[in-house]
Amino acid sequence: MIKQEQIISELRSRFPDFAEKINEHAEYYEEILLHVLFGDFTRFVITKYQNEEIPDVKKALEFIEEMLGSEDEYVDELAHVSFLENLHQADSDYRALIQLLGDEGKRRMEIIDPETGDLKEGEIKMVDEETDINLPPESDEN
Repeated sequence: MIKQEQIISELRSRFPDFAEKINEHAEYYEEILLHVLFGDFTRFVITKYQNEEIPDVKKALEFIEEMLGSEDEYVDELAHVSFLENLHQADSDYRALIQLLGDEGKRRMEIIDPETGDLKEGEIKMVDEETDINLPPESDEN
């Protein structure tokens, strides 16, 4: 399980080519603003996809899936709000990236508008009581 205090070290160790962006972020803001940094991480993953670096994309999306399953409420929210809700920035690559997400990521994407990244109106099915994140119902397909 990934905890909030482990996120930066996990990013640095799993994605060494993102470390420079972390350093730039820390220098610019004089601290690490994780939600802002994860907007950058989203764009990093989108660029990897556009450069056809698919193994790196899959590795990043597996990391996001781990975060979505975290018992640490902040970590789960960070992945949902600052990564999934920013994937619309992938434009024409949006749907392909969604297909590479794990089951939980795909389930959560059902309620996110692909053009704006906002939650779809009228599509909110429930709220996860632990994280206060709006979620669609779990599928009976499993």
